[in-house]
Amino acid sequence: MQRLTGWLMVALVAVVAVSFGLVNVVGVAWAQTTMTEAEKKAAVEKAKAEAEKKKTEVQEKKAEKKAEIGEKKAAKKAEIAEKKAAKKAEIDAKKAAKKAELEKKKAEMQPQIDAKKAELEKKAAEKAAEKK
Repeated sequence: MQRLTGWLMVALVAVVAVSFGLVNVVGVAWAQTTMTEAEKKAAVEKAKAEAEKKKTEVQEKKAEKKAEIGEKKAAKKAEIAEKKAAKKAEIDAKKAAKKAELEKKKAEMQPQIDAKKAELEKKAAEKAAEKK
């Protein structure tokens, strides 16, 4: 019986120690989960500040992206305008070259045209003279 009492005593001490430890663990956890009003307000303010900071960062990123897109669009428009101007200059140069070529041909053909006109006028005058 004395052995049994010794073991019961050891078991009782162990149960008391475990329950004491459990109560302390639960108590500490409960104390950590419960906040005072000031702590709650501070946590809410901190959360609001974090949210505002993130919102500001997102807005800044959006603004940067918009500016970047605007710059790209402006650069592309300038490039397109430059290409159009170059193409127009090329077309104008071709037109001028073609016009100069036509003027040159006309100048070369003018004596022949004048000779044909004179010949036709001469024939017309001869026909008119024959009819009289």
